Amino acid sequence: MHSYSSNKGSALAIGLVILTAITLVSITAIQRSGIQGRMVGNVQHKQQAFHAAYGELEEIYHFYATQASATLALSAPLNEFDIVNGEQVFHQVAPGHSSTYSNHSAYPAGGYGESSTRGQSPRLSIASNIQHTGIRSSLVEGFSVGTFVQYGFVVTAESAEPSFGIKPGKTLSSQTVGIKYIAPAG
Repeated sequence: MHSYSSNKGSALAIGLVILTAITLVSITAIQRSGIQGRMVGNVQHKQQAFHAAYGELEEIYHFYATQASATLALSAPLNEFDIVNGEQVFHQVAPGHSSTYSNHSAYPAGGYGESSTRGQSPRLSIASNIQHTGIRSSLVEGFSVGTFVQYGFVVTAESAEPSFGIKPGKTLSSQTVGIKYIAPAG
């Protein structure tokens, strides 16, 4: 009976050590799942930024390809330049139309439209611009030489975190597409 009473305390000590080990493993698992949740959220936010910039480019491209007012909109980047050392240096300008994509899809989930975004701050800021590349070719395939001119443009769309105060938001996705526009020479 004497040996039985000396072993009573060891069972309690072993039980506490095992319980402590299980508790530490559980806490570590909970922390890892929280980190993984944040990682998934960041990846989703990055994907949303990519698709927002891509959607903006698609809309701008569609505007230039289908709208009659595209010619007027493309004249702005042709006229925005400085002469530096005898050469034209073209500037980036607004694409010439208001984007419906950036007005709706950059807000938190919960639907589109003005009523669902009222009072909520955007999660993404979307900006786009167009710049004439300086390339002007009078050799346009399929047309007589000198009758038409082909102009080159670069359109860029960026999605970023929103700006707070004077600190600009971090750019999450920046995408560029080239556009060739054929116009009558003259």
